[in-house]
Amino acid sequence: MIKKSHQFRLFIAIAFFCFLLSSVFEIYKRARIDIDGIIISRTFICIGEYKNRCYANYTIQSLEDNTRNVYNAWENDYSLSVNMNEGSYISKNKWDLGYSVDKVYRLDFPLKIYLIMIAVEIIIFLQGIILLPSMLRILTSREYWTSK
Repeated sequence: MIKKSHQFRLFIAIAFFCFLLSSVFEIYKRARIDIDGIIISRTFICIGEYKNRCYANYTIQSLEDNTRNVYNAWENDYSLSVNMNEGSYISKNKWDLGYSVDKVYRLDFPLKIYLIMIAVEIIIFLQGIILLPSMLRILTSREYWTSK
């Protein structure tokens, strides 16, 4: 029979693995943004029952080929700022966490917090993984299934 403490530790390991994926995905969502152009329009929209979920809808015109792209900036960690003005030049290279507005570099992504979270999540996940072979051995044993 698996001890309750081992079951709990395995559950914690699986939960923290999910948190680990979530933290890594937040960094990835910010890093994959690639924008270079001038903001030609900005619309600030609030949704929800209390109008508490707001975002800025930017139309950005590329300087290279004059194409227009729409970017939605939410009030979360991975989005760019919701407070950029029309006429501002914005540049963000893919895989860079920072960006520049009117040639002023901004690094407003809380990378240190995410790295600390990832380190803690890896440590807790590895504690559960260390127990995994013994738990699998118990689960595959005949005594586990016949003792209930």
